[in-house]
Amino acid sequence: MKNYTYEKWNKQTPINGASAETMFKSDPSLNIAREIYLVKNGTGKVERYEDVDTIKSVYDWEDLTDDQAMQNLVKQMNNPPIQTPSEPPKI
Repeated sequence: MKNYTYEKWNKQTPINGASAETMFKSDPSLNIAREIYLVKNGTGKVERYEDVDTIKSVYDWEDLTDDQAMQNLVKQMNNPPIQTPSEPPKI
């Protein structure tokens, strides 16, 4: 099991050493996002950042609070579904 966690980004704190200004320049969509959440691995390193409204839309979680949506996302990341191997092609 993985150990991902999340926290709301205040749009000022550096992410993995990159300043907020650098983040905004590298990804202009951060400027218009209502809320950004940082997803951290077990060592505290940010592995990804997410616009919560995008997550809610993609997963059809519009009826959830921001916190509930991020809890669901992290739960899925921590417990990914087991994929069964596909049948090999027949020759």
